[in-house]
Amino acid sequence: MIKNALAAVALTALATPALAGPYVETKSEFKGTDEDFKGQVHQARVGYDWKAGDLKPYIEGGGGVNVKDGGDTTEFTVIEVGTKVKLTDDLSAYVKGENYFYEDESKWKVEVGTKLRF
Repeated sequence: MIKNALAAVALTALATPALAGPYVETKSEFKGTDEDFKGQVHQARVGYDWKAGDLKPYIEGGGGVNVKDGGDTTEFTVIEVGTKVKLTDDLSAYVKGENYFYEDESKWKVEVGTKLRF
């Protein structure tokens, strides 16, 4: 089911774009529990987004590194596909799927959400 949803978003990428653009994105996360620092994650990605009707799909990929407290590091590559859609003037929704590829495993997540503006 998740693969079907990601495939549907990827197929949207094949639609003729009305507005399109490449971009570069960086992201850094610092994690911990209470006062205990656990580690950090740094990523760099390249992507492409466009408009297809009411949808604003995108695809991006890149790589990064997990740095655990104490210095242990793990490198990974990542791909993400998703789309945003304006449902009304005040309500929008999104769906995105990410797949992280490590040396000996892969991890994935799907996120769905809404935003209501006042």
